[in-house]
Amino acid sequence: MADEDMRMLLHGTLDYFEWRKPVEEPRASRIRDHYGQILIEFLIYALRKDIAWKDMFTFDTFREFRKDTGLKNTSRALISLSGYLYEKGRIDQPLEIPTYQVQLPDIYEHYLCYLEHAKAASPIHLRSSRRVPWPLCTCILKITQSRSLP
Repeated sequence: MADEDMRMLLHGTLDYFEWRKPVEEPRASRIRDHYGQILIEFLIYALRKDIAWKDMFTFDTFREFRKDTGLKNTSRALISLSGYLYEKGRIDQPLEIPTYQVQLPDIYEHYLCYLEHAKAASPIHLRSSRRVPWPLCTCILKITQSRSLP
């Protein structure tokens, strides 16, 4: 990576922390410290892997960074930094992480549809309602597939 790319990442990260600094409540301070740890690791990762500026805030880079560092909850820090850099015109597009939706058996899908339309359940409630039966459904599917084998 060119020195200029690394300088841009370093300056962008420092500007981002100056922008976040005014909020001084305990929770905001903990979040800023957690984001700081993640973003320092990202700086080191970008330098070590020789990542060009145009490739820094892509989903592939995010996925490899998360795999390489083993840090938990890295997405919000990188999404927040990339959003800040996008608003300032320093990158063309902020980091977007696709959300994967688990497909459940029809009876569960119908129930979720009912929750969404009849009960006006929030998207957060629907996502958590979708995640709860998923392990059970996959387990039952594996058992039924193994029994149907000759």
